[in-house]
Amino acid sequence: MYDVFLSYLSRDSSYPTAAIEILLGRQLQPESIFRNRDIGPGIDWRRPTFQQALQQAAVVVMIIGPSWQELVSPHRDSGSSWAEREISAALNAGIPVLPVLLDDAYFEPLQLSPKLHTLSGRQYVRVRQQSFPEDVSGLAEMLRRLAPDRLPLPRPQPEPVRTAEEAALDVPSYSDSDIRRRGIDPGQSLIRLADELGRVQYPAFQFDQTGRPIEVVVRINSLLGAYDDPWGVVDWWLAPNIWLGAAPVDLLGEPDEETLVAAANAVSRRD
Repeated sequence: MYDVFLSYLSRDSSYPTAAIEILLGRQLQPESIFRNRDIGPGIDWRRPTFQQALQQAAVVVMIIGPSWQELVSPHRDSGSSWAEREISAALNAGIPVLPVLLDDAYFEPLQLSPKLHTLSGRQYVRVRQQSFPEDVSGLAEMLRRLAPDRLPLPRPQPEPVRTAEEAALDVPSYSDSDIRRRGIDPGQSLIRLADELGRVQYPAFQFDQTGRPIEVVVRINSLLGAYDDPWGVVDWWLAPNIWLGAAPVDLLGEPDEETLVAAANAVSRRD
């Protein structure tokens, strides 16, 4: 079943319509969009596939390019009269018709066949070349509002679950070269993390504003065994602590830092 029927004139907007179909398909469902590709001289626009797609549509989108108004003009003897029948059939069936004007295209229904006069004053969407992706996104949103039952909002994608290691690697850190430049010997008392590419970093919460290691952090790191288990120790610092009522890293600089040491001691004794 097609939800969106793209009505256009190949002599007016063949390539823009194809691009609109592609971008709409990414935001809706590609299989829900009908764009006829092969109506030409001698081909009956009422053939079953075409007619069924039109009757099933939740919304008909009129793609109006720079020549559309002239091609559909009642004073012009052209092969575009089927476009009038197409839109008229949608209107008679009570299917919402949404005009989409390309760039500076002109659209005045009252200058067309009386069958199309009901389109006068109807809200339209303008799609411009310089803002094409954004404008087509706006078109998709308009289509969802016109047919919410058939074109529901996309389900929000859940945020990917991050591991403790990924979270630790995202905290502000110093590199190996930063540590050497400061003349700091990390020894066995600083948390030293390496990513999957082997790049080494030292979480910045271990250092004061002058770039020197914080004494209480060094004590706790040594107590918890940061040299042997850097990932476990950084997780202790960053994860909420039930006993402390906060993540230990958030309590650095508080007057009673000995509470942090006591919490670390409790963990080390348990281990």
